[in-house]
Amino acid sequence: PPVVRAALMFALDVLARRFHRSPKPLNTLGWSAVLLLGLDPMLLGDAGFQLSFVSVAAILTWGARLSRNASKLPFLARLFSSSVAISVGTSAVTAPLILLHFQRIHPLGPLWNLLAYPLTLVPLAGGALSLGLGLIHPALGLPVAYAVGKASEALLWPLSIGATLPGSTIALPPPPAAAVCASYALLLAGLISRWRTACFVLGAGAVLAACCVPLVVPRVP
Repeated sequence: PPVVRAALMFALDVLARRFHRSPKPLNTLGWSAVLLLGLDPMLLGDAGFQLSFVSVAAILTWGARLSRNASKLPFLARLFSSSVAISVGTSAVTAPLILLHFQRIHPLGPLWNLLAYPLTLVPLAGGALSLGLGLIHPALGLPVAYAVGKASEALLWPLSIGATLPGSTIALPPPPAAAVCASYALLLAGLISRWRTACFVLGAGAVLAACCVPLVVPRVP
């Protein structure tokens, strides 16, 4: 689903521009979801489908809003602060789904997201170059493919080390589905309300509070 979602968004964007329209990313994301679910409604319960669309929506909404605070900083500081803000927004918005499906949270997730960005850029750019050269002659693409593989291994190394750090991953009981829905209702309300910060904090904390209850309340035999 994430790959098809990206391809659909790209195709819809190109199609809209072909007819001299100015597509809005959120609209493109929504139509991609409609088309995918029209082909296979069962995807709605797929973790990959949910996380793919929620993460992109988080980047376009909360990530963009949080990064606006860095608009007056110098270029390098603005670039770093904006990246951190987008990473924090994405991590917080996807946390309820990750907790629901995988029973864990990642407090250091925003940091690892920053390190993971080159890990997506290098294989994409290097892979495209390798394919292009390979169309000319397979021998031309092989050295690039080898270099991309080694670069990807080097980029994976700090992430592998970071995954072992205390607090990088915290296992928790799965939250009730109602708590997940409530958290997303609050996050959505924060986008259209003046109480954005309060809704953001409450939305991200609603699921955590719900799943922490079993840790402090003894189970009745």
